[in-house]
Amino acid sequence: MSSLGSLPPVALVDDDAKCIFVMREMLALAKLQNPVLSFADGLEARDYLAESLAAPSETLAPCLVLLDIKMPLLSGFDFLTWIRAQPALKQLKVVVLSSSDDFADLHQAKERGADGYFVKFPPLPTLAAVLAGCRGVRLAARQPAVS
Repeated sequence: MSSLGSLPPVALVDDDAKCIFVMREMLALAKLQNPVLSFADGLEARDYLAESLAAPSETLAPCLVLLDIKMPLLSGFDFLTWIRAQPALKQLKVVVLSSSDDFADLHQAKERGADGYFVKFPPLPTLAAVLAGCRGVRLAARQPAVS
């Protein structure tokens, strides 16, 4: 059993600091035990993942990427395409969290290999279910309600 310090991180990739804040709060409410890494754009996240592939002992690859699609420098779609082109990252779970409810965006995300697509912000039980379905994610046990 791994210690909390050796748990793989969950990566949040979003250019909106408010969205990062809200998602961090939601992850905490979902009882996520993994560390959370935040990236302001796809380029920054891609550089981190490339480093984790080059030096896996120094940089722990995430077990889940929560990805916005409309970002500067490198869009979420392009970042997702890059992830799926890396053989070592084929199994990395990528869930799109977007403000767009446009079917074309959903379709494009699925075509590029997204494992899920949610309009910001998914209900907490939905987020918890997504987290629980990811290998490498650890959630704290829920405390029973006191009456």
